[in-house]
Formats: sequence, C-alpha cells, structure tokens
Amino acid sequence: MRQLTIYFILLLIQGLTACEREEINENDSASTEGFATGKVTDTHGRPFPGVEVIVDNLYLYDANALGTTNDKGEYKIELGFGTFRAYARYMKQYNGKEYALELHPETDEGFTQEGAVRNFQWKLTGKKPGTSSGYYGGLIEINKGVNSQIYDTENIEFTLTPVGPLIDGSEGEVIIRKPGQPATESYSKLLDLPIGKYNISAVYKGASEELPIKLKNFENQNSEYVSNLVIDFEPQTSSCFNCVNLLYNE
Repeated sequence: MRQLTIYFILLLIQGLTACEREEINENDSASTEGFATGKVTDTHGRPFPGVEVIVDNLYLYDANALGTTNDKGEYKIELGFGTFRAYARYMKQYNGKEYALELHPETDEGFTQEGAVRNFQWKLTGKKPGTSSGYYGGLIEINKGVNSQIYDTENIEFTLTPVGPLIDGSEGEVIIRKPGQPATESYSKLLDLPIGKYNISAVYKGASEELPIKLKNFENQNSEYVSNLVIDFEPQTSSCFNCVNLLYNE
C-alpha cells in the first residue's frame, strides 16, 4: 500500500511539472502573438530607452499604434486588424536644436496582426532602406554665390573638422570630400554626413589652378563670406531636413 501511495505521488509531481512546463511555453508564445515587439539599440549597440516606435496600419487610414522603449530598449505594441509596418524615431536635443532621427530597421518587411519582431538601431550614416528616401546622415547643399565664376562644384574640396562631440556623443573625424559629378545624386551636395557641429573650409581644385574658397550660410544672407565657417545642421529648412545650405565665392 505504501509503495502504491508513493507511486501515485510521483505521478502527481510529474504531471504538475509537465503542466507547469506547458504553461510556461504557452505564455512565451502568447506574449508575442498579436503584438509588435522588439529591441532598440544606440550607435554603440547598447539598449536605447525613450525611443518612439510607430506601427503604421497599412490597411486603415490614420490608425497608427505607438509605443516607447523601456530601460532595456524593449517595446511591445498590441495590434488590431490590418497589415503593418514598423518605424522608430528618436527626438534628440543637440546644440540647442531638436532633431527627429529615424532609426534603422533590422528588416522593413510588413507583417500581419499575428505579430512580429522588429528590431532597430540608431545609425549616424547610411542609406535608408526600402521605400524610404535619403540617408541617416546630414546633408550639405552647395550653392554658387552671385559673383562667383566657379560653376563646376564637383572640383571644390571641402574639409569638415568636428567642433565637439557628434550628435550621439561620440568623437567625430575630419572629413574631406567633394560634391558629385553632374547628373548624379550628389551633384552640388555632400551627402550622408554624421550630424554634428563642424568647422568647414573649401578649396577649388581645377585642372590648372587651386583657389581658396569663402563660404557663408544661405540662411543668413546678411553675413560675410569667410574662409572658415562653423556650421550646425538645421533640423528643418524650407527645402530639407537635417541639412545646411551653403553659398560659396572666391
């Protein structure tokens, strides 16, 4: 009789353990079903709290769902009916300005109300994926001054020296670059620059001569042309986001 009792006790313990194991598995799967979940990291790969995640309902107009990452950089957003695409955005205060920064998705594929995992990372530079346009870095547009006789902007070499840390707090590097050739995406532009404050100078390097170039900010028409100009990227102007418009003259 005692052996029979022990046998039933062991069966009961085994059954409870199996039920507990099954319950944990069910809860794990249910925790993501019907939700958009994921993790967001900063430029160094660390958990990134305070990031807004937008789940855009592609089926219903103006029916977005929003969430914010916690201290672990994680988010969880309940889904309704429809098909969805997730985006992440971080509002960053830097040098007295507020920047709306899009974060890079691990994948930009859409998903259904069954749920999906979508991870994001903050990138200082790089082309935005999929249907998005532009770059994560800042833009400098190069414009000829009224009295300048230089028309081939592709032969102007710009040197950008960081003044203080970049927007993510990291130390920047000196950048030397020319705008692109005519009929290219980068014609009269410096594309995809890490957002920061820079001291910028320029030299025209033509086929037969080199000339120092003076610069000024297009948004400050009353200022003087100078050999070294300190610039901040503007979060938004009349023509672009996270950009600077420059005028040049000899």
